[in-house]
Amino acid sequence: MSKKHTVIFIGAILILGALSIYDIAEYKDYKEKQFEKINKLNNDLIKVSQVVSQQQKDIEYLDIKIADNSVEINELKRRLSQTQETAESFYNMFFDTQSQRIAEQSQGAEATPPHIKTEDDILSPSTVSAPPPEKISTPVEREQEVVKPNKEYAPVPNKVIASCPQPRQTLGKYIANINLRKDYSFVVKYDVENKSIVNVTYTRNLPASLKRAVEKYLSSFSLTQDKQGCRLPIKLLKG
Repeated sequence: MSKKHTVIFIGAILILGALSIYDIAEYKDYKEKQFEKINKLNNDLIKVSQVVSQQQKDIEYLDIKIADNSVEINELKRRLSQTQETAESFYNMFFDTQSQRIAEQSQGAEATPPHIKTEDDILSPSTVSAPPPEKISTPVEREQEVVKPNKEYAPVPNKVIASCPQPRQTLGKYIANINLRKDYSFVVKYDVENKSIVNVTYTRNLPASLKRAVEKYLSSFSLTQDKQGCRLPIKLLKG
């Protein structure tokens, strides 16, 4: 090989080496940029997951509050209806009794016969000596009597009716270690007896682990009074 060919060969090798070094540097820079993008995407996904989890807890809490408010509203409607019926009954009884008493007093006044002057009254000295004093007619005021209601019709005060227990925390704490493979939407029905949750039923089939978590959640409620027919709607999204 001539000297000229040797120089060309060495130059080609150097050019190829420089290109390889440049490609390696470009590839390393590309990998670093891709890693930064992937890392940023993972951080964004974690933030989105946290927001979704918080919104899910808020939705569960709102569902519970809606159910409780619905029960309280129905109870208030029932009490208002009873109060209105009692007031109407007392009103009708009172004025019916008043009308009857006024009618009896009017009949008694009509039954009293008027005084008729006789001949002895006309010839008596008292009538001849002086004319009788002039009577001034004044309207007769009828005193209204206060009628006390009969004890049989006296309104009975409403008894204090117990309400379903209120949750003190969210369900998320109790299902944190449960892997949900699908969404669950159901209603838990239960009774409160002797400060304990009894007769727990569900409107759909659930895994045993989820049932245990829900029952532990119910046991955390503030149980002060016995109550039957309590309902708790729950909606869970798969993780």
